[in-house]
Amino acid sequence: TVEGDRVYTIGGFGQVTCLDRQSSRRIWQFAIMKEFGVSRPPNWGYAQSPLIVGEALVACVLSDDVGLVALDKRTGRVLWKTDPVGSSMSQPVYCEIKGVPQILILSKDKGGGLASFSPEDGRLLWKSDVYQNRIPIPGPLLVGEDRLFLTGGYETGSVMLRLEGAGDAISTREIYRLEGGSQIHPPVVAGKYLYILMNENANYKVRSQREETGGLACLRIEDGSELWRTGNDPFIGRGSMILADGKLIVQDGHNGILRLVGVSPEQYRPLGEANVFQVRDLDVDLKLWS
Repeated sequence: TVEGDRVYTIGGFGQVTCLDRQSSRRIWQFAIMKEFGVSRPPNWGYAQSPLIVGEALVACVLSDDVGLVALDKRTGRVLWKTDPVGSSMSQPVYCEIKGVPQILILSKDKGGGLASFSPEDGRLLWKSDVYQNRIPIPGPLLVGEDRLFLTGGYETGSVMLRLEGAGDAISTREIYRLEGGSQIHPPVVAGKYLYILMNENANYKVRSQREETGGLACLRIEDGSELWRTGNDPFIGRGSMILADGKLIVQDGHNGILRLVGVSPEQYRPLGEANVFQVRDLDVDLKLWS
């Protein structure tokens, strides 16, 4: 995470490091596992990026005693810590719901589901167990002012929630649920539509499953209805996607092909592509998920 003249990183074993952007000099470092007595990192290591909220850097601890920790981004000093949330590979996200700043995280165990914390002191604001995933990876996505889209792989699908109430009295109501989901990355919102990579372990290995349920899809936010989907042409795998200048920039998680796609609810509109990693065998799954 880059902010001003600082670069912040978190390693797979929980080493939080602040570097000077120009000189690469280390300004401070904080060892999550050592400081909180964590005997072993989460499965696949700590995978979340540093979240900067005001003067705080928010990171995952995911121990039996602590869920999230906030460090002073200038010094690395502990500002606050939350109660445990269980385990997660999901990225904490900052948003404002009904004008109230909050940090959201999806997790499993310890009551699991969705939890919201105050960025001021780490106190729990509200929780919801409407959506459960045995390995939560994509972060929650705020849609408009009062809707939240949760998605994931492992055949747990996706759900759109309505956020009712305000402050620390938020309740969630399910608007609709989808059978498919994105295993690694959250979808992108463009206008009244969601663009989502509907790819996961369950529909990866067999070509017919890719054609039936996979690929990049465009969904109507209002009701979750599917307007188009690429299936296996292209499948795109479990790659990443951003929106810029009215276009989707999509990295294929299977073979690394970089695609430029026009935002359109009418049809899939490929604008160009490049084999940026010079991959020779495009049929081999290289798991380019980052």
